[in-house]
Amino acid sequence: MRRLLVPGAVIAVLCLAVWLALGNSRGAAPQRQSTDGSRASSRSLPLFQALFQATPSPSRDTRLRIRGTVRGPGGPVSGARVLASAPVAGESLSTLPCEKGSSRRESLLDCDEEQAREQLLSLVAQRHGEAPVLSRATTTEEGSFSLEGLEAGPYTLWVESAQGTGLRHDVPAGSEGVELQLGAGTRLSGRVVDEAEAPVPIPGALVTAIFKPHSRFFEAVSDGEGRFQLGPMPPGEYTLITSKEGWLSSVTGLTGYAPEEELTTTLYRPRRVTGRVLRSGTPVAGAEVVVQDPPLEPILKTLTDTEGRFSFEGLPPLRRKVIATHGGEGAFLEVVTDELNTLEFERRYTNVTLELAPVSYVRGVVLDELRRPIEGASIEAQQDPEMGFIWMRGRTDAQGRYRLGPVKPGLVRFEVRADKHDVLLDQMHTVPAGESAVDFTLPQEVLVEGTVVDAAGQPVAGEQVMLRALDDLGNPRMWESSGETGLDGRFSLEASRAGSYRLEVSGRMTVPQAVEVVAPSTQRILAERLTTILEGEVVDEAGIPLPGVSVSLWTVTSGELEDYLVRGTFSDLQGRFSLTAPEEGRYRVVAGQMQGVFSRETSQVVEVGKGGARVRLRFAAAHRLSGVVVDRRGQPIADANVRVQPAFHKMEISCGGSTPGTRTDSDGRFTFRGVSGELLRLHVWKEGFGRAEGAGPQGSIPLSPDAREVRVVLVDPAVVKGRFVHEDGSPVTHFSVNGESYEDKEGRFAHPLDRLGTVLIELYLPESPHESVRRTVTIHQEEVEVDLGTITFKPEE
Repeated sequence: MRRLLVPGAVIAVLCLAVWLALGNSRGAAPQRQSTDGSRASSRSLPLFQALFQATPSPSRDTRLRIRGTVRGPGGPVSGARVLASAPVAGESLSTLPCEKGSSRRESLLDCDEEQAREQLLSLVAQRHGEAPVLSRATTTEEGSFSLEGLEAGPYTLWVESAQGTGLRHDVPAGSEGVELQLGAGTRLSGRVVDEAEAPVPIPGALVTAIFKPHSRFFEAVSDGEGRFQLGPMPPGEYTLITSKEGWLSSVTGLTGYAPEEELTTTLYRPRRVTGRVLRSGTPVAGAEVVVQDPPLEPILKTLTDTEGRFSFEGLPPLRRKVIATHGGEGAFLEVVTDELNTLEFERRYTNVTLELAPVSYVRGVVLDELRRPIEGASIEAQQDPEMGFIWMRGRTDAQGRYRLGPVKPGLVRFEVRADKHDVLLDQMHTVPAGESAVDFTLPQEVLVEGTVVDAAGQPVAGEQVMLRALDDLGNPRMWESSGETGLDGRFSLEASRAGSYRLEVSGRMTVPQAVEVVAPSTQRILAERLTTILEGEVVDEAGIPLPGVSVSLWTVTSGELEDYLVRGTFSDLQGRFSLTAPEEGRYRVVAGQMQGVFSRETSQVVEVGKGGARVRLRFAAAHRLSGVVVDRRGQPIADANVRVQPAFHKMEISCGGSTPGTRTDSDGRFTFRGVSGELLRLHVWKEGFGRAEGAGPQGSIPLSPDAREVRVVLVDPAVVKGRFVHEDGSPVTHFSVNGESYEDKEGRFAHPLDRLGTVLIELYLPESPHESVRRTVTIHQEEVEVDLGTITFKPEE
């Protein structure tokens, strides 16, 4: 009996081991996917190895968790979804380059090249390229969450709730006590319509908004009226793709910072081009026909059949060139796809005829002044509109050789560019039919190159450098060339000729300095880093970091702002920024956003000492602002320009978004969906009208932070009028008043004034060597006329 118990015990142990192994396998938490879609398991061991180990092995489970709390304006938020994602290098769209093997920094989502666009559409259609979600959780009643089963590394955390959205970048796995703020985010609504003059809605279109920094997809489908809604989504930059079977997909950019965004997307039917290639009226079989997006490489290619026929399907609505070649002859057809609807396009480009004729191919070599071949030089051949906008581009090989064509025999304009060489523009050559040779010699650039390093020998990146001619030192606006140091601290500036110059290091990151240099030369500039660095972050009203916000630094004297911009930058993905003050002192730091009918600002005055300073800029909640623009009689003014902007701003504030501002409707009314800030100003203008009543010196009206409804009165400008005559009393029929040209057979003029006060009026004859005739007038109010009478032009004046 004892012999029978041993095998039974072994079998029981085996069964227990198998059950435990299977249980462990089923209970394993998900791991980050590998590139082939498989999942790694740190717990899996060969079954028999586990059975016969003398002692239990220590756990090799390296999975981590992230724990924290979601909070909204009212405190902890329950029932919110929290997601953890991480891009996969070489797969997620945000990690793919604009061009394969290219050194350009743009990602595929920012690229406007035709091939990149097609690659992007193909990946999104297959739902490839999204950063995978690797863990999910739902917040408890206390707002807490725990994201489980994460590998070591940084993650982006997303919060989704009916109350809004939240986002936080670069949270390491294993973090505890992470706080996620829930904000309103941005909601996108719009319509998808066709290209008809009276657009028809397109139902069932898929609208995909891709968050550029992280390749996160947000999707919606248009309803029966073509309408769709997306959001709430985190504020930031998006690529918007709209697609439907049977239509050409649309790719547009979207800057989403306003609480509400609206967008109308137009989809186009695919274009079709068909025709025949003939030679003296006879069909040509085997002719090569390409569709080209000048000056790029052909994007479609085919051969004619035995009857000389060809066909291209699915052309997008862009201007194209169709080129046929055979036996040293060619034919060209310009296809205008973006100005014609589908029916008009079909009528114009179905059954076209391409008649072959002699063409030209141009070859040659590009050399430097020492007769050495230049590799990689860019060379373009262009022909004028009478030639059908023929445009070819190529690059030279290692021997400096190139070949371009076909082009039409006749006059061709060549442009040649190469690194460290001057640009040759407007080089015209007449080329005959067949093969011809045109060589180019590029003069060497005169360069001042070098590196900017600090006291420790480390490169200084992002420092501005300028090269000035010594005889231009009295004019601060004049310089030979300027640039910024790269990540390696290197710079390269071009001089117009050899000689002595002054090289200035501007003081953006280091103490300003200037040294005299000789061009050409290579310099090593030792710079002292500034310690007056202002660091900070920009957040919205909920405390959520905002990327891509314009931040600027301004000088302050006695608490009042001078009109002097010191520095400017943009916040990064975490809403952080860094600005270097040129010296210790008080500054105003301003964050502002202007995008369409959304404008907000926030600012603080800070004291920047030798150890720098830190600041947190927080936008107030935005509110709607409406108003009406009228004339002095109270009549509405339609199509007036209206803009809300910070009193302190820089032009880049609208970078990446639509043109800031709006126009009044037929009733003179306008609406901004969101404005906020203590220092906002309202700009209203229309051609033919003067400034708004109550406007300051810059033509703007201060806005109260709590303004919801405004009324703006535009007045007619004051006018000076008169008659301009020669000494003999004959009228001056062509002349200028304060830079504006006038033509009148009696020499009369009526010139509007753009400001009040004392104004200088200058009248002069174009291209006259004599001085202008000057008069001074004082204007106290708009809508008055001042008659200067007869003004006589006297050469001695």
